[in-house]
Amino acid sequence: MTRPCRPPLASRVPLPLVLVALAACAAPAACSGSEATSAAPSTGGSGGAAATGCPSGLTECGGRCVATEVDPANCGECGKACAEGKVCSSGQCTLVCGAGTTKCGGECVDTSLDKAHCGECDSACASGAVCSEGQCALSCLGGTTKCGDRCVDTDLDPANCGNCAAGCAPGEVCSQGQCAFDCGAGTFKCAGKCVDTNLDPAHCGDCDQPCGSGEVCSKGKCDIKCSGGTVKCGNKCADTDLDPANCGSCGVACAIGEVCSKGQCALGCAGGTTKCGGECVATETDPKNCGGCGNACGPGQTCQAEKCVSQCGAGTTLCSGKCVDTALDPANCGSCGSACKPGEVCSQGQCALSCAGGTTKCSGKCVDTSVDPANCGSCGSACKPGEYCAAGKCQVGTCKPSSTEICYSGPIQTLGKGICKPGTKTCNGDGSAWGPCAGEVVPKQSEDCKTPEDDNCNGQANESCSLKSCLAFKQADPNAADGTYSLDPDAGGPQQPFDAYCEMSFLGGGWLAVFNLMKPPENPSGAAQMHAALIKNEAMSKPVMPDSSSTAIYTSNIPLAEYTEVVYGWAPGAQSDVTRYGTYKKPGGLKGQCYLDGYCGPSVTVADFSIVPTGSNRAIQTGSDPNYPHVGLGWSGQIICWGYDNDASPYGNWANWYDTKPCCTSGNTSDVQQAGWRYTIYVR
Repeated sequence: MTRPCRPPLASRVPLPLVLVALAACAAPAACSGSEATSAAPSTGGSGGAAATGCPSGLTECGGRCVATEVDPANCGECGKACAEGKVCSSGQCTLVCGAGTTKCGGECVDTSLDKAHCGECDSACASGAVCSEGQCALSCLGGTTKCGDRCVDTDLDPANCGNCAAGCAPGEVCSQGQCAFDCGAGTFKCAGKCVDTNLDPAHCGDCDQPCGSGEVCSKGKCDIKCSGGTVKCGNKCADTDLDPANCGSCGVACAIGEVCSKGQCALGCAGGTTKCGGECVATETDPKNCGGCGNACGPGQTCQAEKCVSQCGAGTTLCSGKCVDTALDPANCGSCGSACKPGEVCSQGQCALSCAGGTTKCSGKCVDTSVDPANCGSCGSACKPGEYCAAGKCQVGTCKPSSTEICYSGPIQTLGKGICKPGTKTCNGDGSAWGPCAGEVVPKQSEDCKTPEDDNCNGQANESCSLKSCLAFKQADPNAADGTYSLDPDAGGPQQPFDAYCEMSFLGGGWLAVFNLMKPPENPSGAAQMHAALIKNEAMSKPVMPDSSSTAIYTSNIPLAEYTEVVYGWAPGAQSDVTRYGTYKKPGGLKGQCYLDGYCGPSVTVADFSIVPTGSNRAIQTGSDPNYPHVGLGWSGQIICWGYDNDASPYGNWANWYDTKPCCTSGNTSDVQQAGWRYTIYVR
């Protein structure tokens, strides 16, 4: 079906508002074509898991829960079968299997755990046995747990999180044996699981970046050999000093209850380390077990002196979430990521075959045996808890004289939030006590309403501060910054205060954001979504943030009779002020104003707008035909300031920013074609 060019804008003036852009009716040839048809609904896919109760990581396809990552009959999505000769690897049909898996028949399997292909293809374990580390056994090895007939890592397995059959809810991951929406320190959420992208060959450096056949993942890069003191064991790099699956050498797995300490399986940990699960860790520096097993630091934090902090102490550098001494660390020798070759040590920031500068080679690392509590006086001579190492001898005392340490005297849950940050303390001359914590910032007793920061470090800024409007905050503090503020429109009356986003730097400041729209999909359904949002107003229950899209105009719990100004604006990005906009003032208040206080119907004059940057004044009307919802600012002279029009035609989507040209000959302007822009509505 063809469609003629649209009638003059006088009969179809667009609505007053802001919203997105797409194809233009830039020439007469663009004004004909087939009517738009809606896409067929999707069938299958990962969304089935939530509705059917499939375990996390599995999808219901034809009444079965399958792993679409590896199922050749449902590869990537339900019903997508791989051709003969191909396998399904990481949700894609391919001729070879991805990192960490082996092609056995038509499937990619992990031969270290698969009972039907244990160690190699078609090597099945007997009834009652499990496959652990590529060997059939009656019990699981290397820190894994027997769940049914499989060995799993209950620290990371979303189907067996913490304990067998303890499955996580859809959307959650298993991190350190607990179900959560985010991964713990040092791991990242990839394909529904928490992985270490420094070592995982299926997610090397980033999610879904598999290494090739024969390669390993070392320090986040695919290579044919391991670095930084690790050893290639199968297709993974392992620290044979600590890895319970490869303790001392590849394939030597510790028994249940044992840990790997200095390359030997043992019941307890040595050298000042602590047994956490099946590993020996240094709770002084391990961000996953900071100060104690399971105490994980937050994103961006490191572990220093058994406390999670937001910066590294003196003499250390933040590398991949840990504070390290780049003068001695073979995985980060001289700088982060500069790993030494196998057999080399890091000495004074350079990789070498032997240690220099008075240090000694102990377990593949250069240490100063005069001060190292794990190697005090000689390799392996560890000091007891409560002791420190000085002059090569374990000393009883509080601290090493003149040493420094990160400190924080405020509640630990406030560290790294708002204005709160750690300081540094120094040990006195005889080692008997620490000095004061210098440079720390602890929580204030209450919020400072004149600042946008979280002053009491509870994760909320200005939660106890409420004024009637954004303008009231701006008048109270002329230097107030853009951000979230608590508004109490009836000043202590029955209406509950609510958080709102206040624009404080644009056009004098004090503007309340009631609508924001990031650039939506450029199709007719996108226009319909915009129109649906613009013809209803709802109560504001949370701030209208500049990087989000609104589903309504949020004004129903705002006293519009007390507001007299409106801005309909366009901004080039979420972090930018609007640069092109229309404004109007209504001294009697905005109560009953079209689109701010509900839909007012077709062919209604909204107001006289002042257009920036041209300086023109235009009388704006709503669209004349409700079947052709126009969204934008326009007027009867066929001129559009900005807009997005959905009139059931694939050629009816356009966007302009012009104050001098007709809409249908101007087309999309360069302004609205750039990525990241937004439309917004402010009131004041």
